Amino acid sequence: MDIQANKLELIKMILETESGQLLERLKNFIKQADKNGQPAAQPTPEPEWLEMAKQPMPASIDLEQLKKEQGYDAQKLKETFDNWDYTLFEDEPPIEELLKMLTK
Repeated sequence: MDIQANKLELIKMILETESGQLLERLKNFIKQADKNGQPAAQPTPEPEWLEMAKQPMPASIDLEQLKKEQGYDAQKLKETFDNWDYTLFEDEPPIEELLKMLTK
């Protein structure tokens, strides 16, 4: 395929793309390649979990199925909190102070 056909195909693909993030990555890739006068290094692929996190949430989520898939057990959670060793945090500042430190 000649360069003009490649350009036209890329333009068509760009016009059909709805992902702003993908377009930004493509723009940066091309700028980097032009700056160096050579092809830019391939961008590092994002981890699978990050790709999954970017997928839209289903219109309806079955909470019971979600609990089952994630192994949620309210009784286990209660037991964990009941047996939690809160003395581990006695020397830590109160949460309010920590939050104030983040906003300064």
